[in-house]
Amino acid sequence: MNPSAGLMGASLIQEAQVNQWVAWADCLASTVSAVTNAHGKNVDGDINKLKGQVKDLNTHLKDKTWIVGNRVTVADLICGWTLAKVQVCFDAQFRKANTNLC
Repeated sequence: MNPSAGLMGASLIQEAQVNQWVAWADCLASTVSAVTNAHGKNVDGDINKLKGQVKDLNTHLKDKTWIVGNRVTVADLICGWTLAKVQVCFDAQFRKANTNLC
Protein backbone atom coordinates (compact mmCIF):
# COMPACT_ATOMS: atom_id res chain seq x y z
CA MET A 1 0.00 0.00 0.00
CA ASN A 2 2.66 2.45 -1.09
CA PRO A 3 1.02 5.92 -1.02
CA SER A 4 2.73 6.84 -4.29
CA ALA A 5 0.74 4.09 -6.02
CA GLY A 6 -2.39 6.22 -5.67
CA LEU A 7 -4.64 3.31 -4.76
CA MET A 8 -6.25 5.36 -2.01
CA GLY A 9 -6.76 8.39 -4.27
CA ALA A 10 -4.73 11.48 -5.07
CA SER A 11 -5.93 13.64 -2.16
CA LEU A 12 -7.48 13.39 1.28
CA ILE A 13 -10.91 13.99 -0.25
CA GLN A 14 -10.41 11.15 -2.70
CA GLU A 15 -9.14 8.92 0.10
CA ALA A 16 -12.37 9.60 1.99
CA GLN A 17 -14.37 8.79 -1.15
CA VAL A 18 -12.44 5.54 -1.59
CA ASN A 19 -13.21 4.63 2.01
CA GLN A 20 -16.88 5.47 1.45
CA TRP A 21 -17.16 3.13 -1.56
CA VAL A 22 -15.26 0.36 0.25
CA ALA A 23 -17.76 0.69 3.11
CA TRP A 24 -20.59 0.59 0.53
CA ALA A 25 -19.24 -2.70 -0.81
CA ASP A 26 -18.86 -4.01 2.73
CA CYS A 27 -22.55 -3.24 3.37
CA LEU A 28 -23.43 -5.39 0.34
CA ALA A 29 -21.47 -8.35 1.70
CA SER A 30 -24.28 -9.96 3.68
CA THR A 31 -26.74 -9.73 0.77
CA VAL A 32 -24.11 -11.02 -1.67
CA SER A 33 -23.48 -13.93 0.70
CA ALA A 34 -27.18 -14.67 0.93
CA VAL A 35 -27.45 -14.79 -2.87
CA THR A 36 -24.29 -16.80 -3.54
CA ASN A 37 -24.90 -19.31 -0.72
CA ALA A 38 -28.62 -19.81 -1.37
CA HIS A 39 -28.30 -23.42 -2.58
CA GLY A 40 -31.61 -23.40 -4.42
CA LYS A 41 -33.51 -21.25 -1.96
CA ASN A 42 -35.72 -18.44 -3.19
CA VAL A 43 -33.43 -15.41 -3.36
CA ASP A 44 -35.56 -13.07 -5.46
CA GLY A 45 -35.90 -10.59 -2.59
CA ASP A 46 -32.14 -10.47 -2.02
CA ILE A 47 -31.47 -10.07 -5.74
CA ASN A 48 -33.97 -7.21 -5.93
CA LYS A 49 -32.29 -5.58 -2.92
CA LEU A 50 -28.91 -5.86 -4.66
CA LYS A 51 -30.33 -4.42 -7.87
CA GLY A 52 -31.44 -1.32 -6.00
CA GLN A 53 -28.03 -0.87 -4.43
CA VAL A 54 -26.13 -1.56 -7.65
CA LYS A 55 -28.13 1.15 -9.43
CA ASP A 56 -26.46 3.70 -7.11
CA LEU A 57 -23.01 2.67 -8.33
CA ASN A 58 -24.18 2.61 -11.95
CA THR A 59 -25.50 6.17 -11.60
CA HIS A 60 -22.25 7.29 -9.96
CA LEU A 61 -20.22 5.82 -12.84
CA LYS A 62 -22.12 7.70 -15.55
CA ASP A 63 -19.50 9.46 -17.70
CA LYS A 64 -16.68 8.06 -15.53
CA THR A 65 -14.12 5.33 -15.99
CA TRP A 66 -13.14 4.94 -12.33
CA ILE A 67 -15.16 5.19 -9.13
CA VAL A 68 -12.86 7.83 -7.60
CA GLY A 69 -10.57 10.14 -9.56
CA ASN A 70 -8.86 9.39 -12.84
CA ARG A 71 -7.21 6.07 -12.09
CA VAL A 72 -7.89 2.75 -10.46
CA THR A 73 -8.24 2.80 -6.68
CA VAL A 74 -9.00 0.30 -3.96
CA ALA A 75 -12.67 1.28 -4.39
CA ASP A 76 -12.69 -0.07 -7.96
CA LEU A 77 -11.01 -3.30 -6.90
CA ILE A 78 -13.23 -3.98 -3.89
CA CYS A 79 -16.51 -3.00 -5.56
CA GLY A 80 -15.62 -4.98 -8.68
CA TRP A 81 -14.64 -8.05 -6.66
CA THR A 82 -17.83 -7.85 -4.62
CA LEU A 83 -20.12 -7.49 -7.63
CA ALA A 84 -18.30 -10.09 -9.73
CA LYS A 85 -19.67 -12.76 -7.41
CA VAL A 86 -23.29 -11.92 -8.19
CA GLN A 87 -23.30 -10.52 -11.71
CA VAL A 88 -24.62 -13.80 -13.12
CA CYS A 89 -27.64 -13.50 -10.82
CA PHE A 90 -28.82 -10.36 -12.61
CA ASP A 91 -31.10 -10.84 -15.59
CA ALA A 92 -30.02 -9.63 -19.04
CA GLN A 93 -32.41 -6.68 -18.99
CA PHE A 94 -30.94 -5.38 -15.72
CA ARG A 95 -27.34 -5.84 -16.96
CA LYS A 96 -28.17 -4.01 -20.19
CA ALA A 97 -29.79 -1.11 -18.29
CA ASN A 98 -26.75 -0.78 -16.00
CA THR A 99 -24.01 -0.72 -18.63
CA ASN A 100 -21.70 1.57 -16.62
CA LEU A 101 -20.83 -1.44 -14.48
CA CYS A 102 -19.50 -3.54 -17.35
